[in-house]
Amino acid sequence: MSADDNAVKFIKQHQGNLAISILTVMEVLSYPFDDEQATKVENFLQKSFVWLEINHDIIFKTAHIRRIKKMKGIDALIAGTALVHHLPLATRNLKDFTHLPIELINPIDKSV
Repeated sequence: MSADDNAVKFIKQHQGNLAISILTVMEVLSYPFDDEQATKVENFLQKSFVWLEINHDIIFKTAHIRRIKKMKGIDALIAGTALVHHLPLATRNLKDFTHLPIELINPIDKSV
């Protein structure tokens, strides 16, 4: 099973219990899909996740993370969103977030 297959399996297993930052939605939809693929991905994201918007609490948490940890803006916003909502963060890039007080999940790990 490929890494992408594992990620899709993870999402389907947890469907209805997952949330996603609107920034992650933007990142995913920025891939060079053709129109048909883009529509399928949009529909998949809408039915698989609760979309989390950016609010004042997330902005303040993100600014704190960037000030203390010197993280990139998008990664800090995604982490700030998870922290404010008290949610684990599912990512392939665990090393980018290990220095934060957040539960990390690798969705491509076969054991998840």
